[in-house]
Amino acid sequence: MELGLPLVTITGGEPLLREDFWDLAGRLIGGGVRVAVSTSGTLISEDTAVRLAELSVSYVGISLDSVNPQFHDMFRGVRGAFARALRGIENSLKAGVPVGLRMTLTRYNMGEATPLVELAKGMGVKRVAFYLIDVTGRAKGNPDLLPTRE
Repeated sequence: MELGLPLVTITGGEPLLREDFWDLAGRLIGGGVRVAVSTSGTLISEDTAVRLAELSVSYVGISLDSVNPQFHDMFRGVRGAFARALRGIENSLKAGVPVGLRMTLTRYNMGEATPLVELAKGMGVKRVAFYLIDVTGRAKGNPDLLPTRE
């Protein structure tokens, strides 16, 4: 049956942790479906980036919630996540995989939207997406993260 899907985004949590990620993505792409991967970027080593390129993944969307490493690491709950995300971006671009940056906007990083676009441009990233925080999961107990109208 022809589904006519323009794109499937594999997301998570962290989709690269799935044991069946490569099989799942390969089966979709093999069936003619374009696949994007929404990831923290921290697991995209040089080898992983090459494998994504060989699979013909349409692009990877990598979460970067601040141009400030300390804020990004705190927000993601993992020390060193910022540096590893930047490495994942660089590895992906080097392997020829298009990259998009994804920033979850909170009241604390709203002012970083323009610097993030500048960072993306400087790295050769051609897509940036902004998302409003949804107070679910780890954010459920922090409604003060929501941006104010101002």
